[in-house]
Amino acid sequence: KSNLTQLDVISRAIIRIVLGSRLSTPTEILYAESRTEPSGTRRRWLATKYIINLGHRPYNPMYNTAKQMQESEITYPARSTPSLRKVLDAMNTIDIQPWPEKPQLPSSYNYPPPSNPAICKTPWFPMSKKKAMDCRIETVNLFN
Repeated sequence: KSNLTQLDVISRAIIRIVLGSRLSTPTEILYAESRTEPSGTRRRWLATKYIINLGHRPYNPMYNTAKQMQESEITYPARSTPSLRKVLDAMNTIDIQPWPEKPQLPSSYNYPPPSNPAICKTPWFPMSKKKAMDCRIETVNLFN
């Protein structure tokens, strides 16, 4: 058994304990009742989602690496094949091209750095509590 298959066996055992199921309960029912999927399916979903998102970000450093992985003819051993390569091969068989043409110019939107202060301003209450209680009209006008 591969390491990933052993992880599936362990995760199913945990699901059986949590749900209180018997050993004779089919795995499909376990996954349906716990709303989970086998690790292989989840890995394929995550790799597919990653490639689709990466295809729309041509300036990401991983973009060229993933594109070269799809175009290369390298064959990996069965237990060492990257998840991205398996998904890229599956996309090739159904003629899905995840790499749209690279735009000539980068996006015109400039993302603010995280160190900038927030756009919204939160002014502190400019009066003391005693002054606000003494002068109610000024306090009301402050909020209008």
